[in-house]
Amino acid sequence: MKKIIALFLVLFGASSIQAQGAGTVTLFANAGYTLEETVPYDFGDLKIKDGLQWGGGLEYFLSKYNSVEFKYNRMDSDFTFSGYFDGQDRFGSGSGSVQTYLLGYNNYFYKGDSKAVPFIGASLGLGIADAPDISAETGFAWDIRVGVKMKGSGPVSLKLQAYLQSMLTTAGYDYWYYYGYPYAVADYSRILQFGFGAVIGFDVNK
Repeated sequence: MKKIIALFLVLFGASSIQAQGAGTVTLFANAGYTLEETVPYDFGDLKIKDGLQWGGGLEYFLSKYNSVEFKYNRMDSDFTFSGYFDGQDRFGSGSGSVQTYLLGYNNYFYKGDSKAVPFIGASLGLGIADAPDISAETGFAWDIRVGVKMKGSGPVSLKLQAYLQSMLTTAGYDYWYYYGYPYAVADYSRILQFGFGAVIGFDVNK
């Protein structure tokens, strides 16, 4: 892995970084390693194993300093559930996925002719968790990311980044009583995942 990163640094560091101007459209593919996460429920825990996350999207530059992007991410993983309900200990496992559709914003911090430009970004959108005991749940999703971008004189660019992403899922119901009548209110739990990876982009209008 270190040799691959070193090779990219040599290729993209051969010339000063070239900034994308306003109106530049970049298609990108991304991959990352997402760490294990335990999702708490009222009646137990759902563990999402660590693994590869991949995806892609489109980035549009408003100026060389900022851009908007739309992307799709997917992580296939093994899920393990453990908990206590119906008077018994319950255990289960199976395969599932976490998917997100996100619209976001990036800010680039150019300074002089630096070969590596820091950036920070954030996105909001829809998440889908399809796993044992939470089959095909959809909910609000977001992510934040920070990293560095390298781009030579051609249309190809490389980002190295760390990210934190989350989505909400329903986790059963709480019951409230009003004048003796029960009312079910959805109870929510969060998936919160940290990871790091790379993004390869290609400017389509170059």
